[in-house]
Amino acid sequence: MLILANVSKAVVETIKEYLAFAGAMPVTEAMNILNISEGTPLSSALINRQASKISAKNKKALPASACILKKISSAEKVLLREIE
Repeated sequence: MLILANVSKAVVETIKEYLAFAGAMPVTEAMNILNISEGTPLSSALINRQASKISAKNKKALPASACILKKISSAEKVLLREIE
């Protein structure tokens, strides 16, 4: 029973991860959204700093910001996943 519970938990986590990245954008698009040039080596600090900076700029445009902020968040996830 314990084995089945562990397998079920692993399957659920895998499905959640797949759904989170199913509509993920290409790395180059994510880099463009975060204004990171292609030759720049990726690091967690760089990605987080760029995402925070761009998010802060776009929070002022409230009606359109939800879509923009979602794209920024997605770009951040894609690039962080790329450097893992």
